[in-house]
Amino acid sequence: MPAAAIALDEKLMPGAHEFDPMRFYKQRQDPDEANLHQFTTTEKNSLHFGYGKWACPGRVFAMYEIKLILAYLLLKYEFEFPGEGKRPENLSAHEVGLGIYNVFFHPLARFPGPKLWTAYRLPFVISMVNGNLTHQTKHFHEKYGSIVRTAPDELSFTNDAAWRDIHAYRAGHRNFPKSQLWNTIPNLGKRGPPKKPDHILNANDADHSRIRKLFSHSFSEKAVTEQEPLVQSYVDLLIAQLRKQVELNKGSAISISTWYSFTTFDIIGDLGFGEPFDCLKDAKYHAWVGMLVGQFKAATVGLAMQYYPLGRWFMQNLIPQKIIDDVVKHARFTDEKVRHRLSLEVDRPDFLSGVLRHNDEKGMTMEEIVETSNIMLVAGSETTALTLSGITSYLVKNSDVMIKLVEEVRHTFKTDSDIKPGQVSKLPYLNAVIQEGFRLCPPIPDGFRREVRWAAIQFVGSGYQKE
Repeated sequence: MPAAAIALDEKLMPGAHEFDPMRFYKQRQDPDEANLHQFTTTEKNSLHFGYGKWACPGRVFAMYEIKLILAYLLLKYEFEFPGEGKRPENLSAHEVGLGIYNVFFHPLARFPGPKLWTAYRLPFVISMVNGNLTHQTKHFHEKYGSIVRTAPDELSFTNDAAWRDIHAYRAGHRNFPKSQLWNTIPNLGKRGPPKKPDHILNANDADHSRIRKLFSHSFSEKAVTEQEPLVQSYVDLLIAQLRKQVELNKGSAISISTWYSFTTFDIIGDLGFGEPFDCLKDAKYHAWVGMLVGQFKAATVGLAMQYYPLGRWFMQNLIPQKIIDDVVKHARFTDEKVRHRLSLEVDRPDFLSGVLRHNDEKGMTMEEIVETSNIMLVAGSETTALTLSGITSYLVKNSDVMIKLVEEVRHTFKTDSDIKPGQVSKLPYLNAVIQEGFRLCPPIPDGFRREVRWAAIQFVGSGYQKE
């Protein structure tokens, strides 16, 4: 289910393409919905964090991190676009017979969709590599309705009837497992890193529950409160470095998106590995972080190649050795960092303290901790930076919203030391702006794919049932 297409559906969200910071605030004025429509709420129209027991366990931490960083910056600075005042551009004879079969005779042929996409996987793959898949999926839903066939063997849903069945836990029913192709590192053959154990994203139901239970201790509100001084220290460093950059650049534009990334990687590095990457201090990406950021595009290409036998053969035999070496180096660095943190006999408020405190013979192996820590690092760093960048962009484009938000922040806080997680959560307009910005700029807009592996599935009307 494509999260962005749902969030931007005019039928589900009137005025979906407008930045309305009061959207969710107004919905919460209904006494029956006072505790709904929150930034961390997972519901049918807000699937960016997943849903049910698969929902992101770190969403409360992400909420506090975004609020703290925005509050600090709004207390001290004004924002505007450089240059012309525009938003920067975003940084994705057998064959004929097969196509005819897929379009007219395939079990999914009854569902609407663009004919070329339903005939062959290639248009889907090209759109994904070019970075257009999310936008095209949304366009298809506007044209064909709430159920769209986006590939020969793939359906996309945006309706109420399907979201709970696909994403939620249902007593007496088997869950749809997450796509292994989308959540597993491609097999690079003998030259690649050794096979890794499952992590929180691709584990089966039983293992996922076990892993999630252990890491959940690190994302409770109590844990987030204990982590606040560490987070605040990096926000202080961000402010100090921005002041320094303003003086050095003498009025030239500064890329706030880059500094958001420096901040979130340092915070997550310290919380996950026990020490920062020093991106803020050095005003540049750590070599490991730079390698990770550079691999995002390559990972998309690698995923696309997994759809074809020839592509999988190419990944194992012909991909340049330097790319293989970078992947191996990345895996080795992560393994060493996590093992080093686990070897420290200290009790500090980070992500691994809760794991160490509650782990036992029924808990997680060392390899599972390493792999899930790596996922946490990626999931909690660049995604938060992207959301902050999107919110900042909409604030600059909507000066009336910016003025009102700055007034709220500066009226509430007189100094940096006044800004605390508990206090920023009491700012209704700040919370409303962040939630609306998150809706319009989700870091993972495509949603998590699920697979159907058992029995035949008969889709009925707007929903489906097992035969």
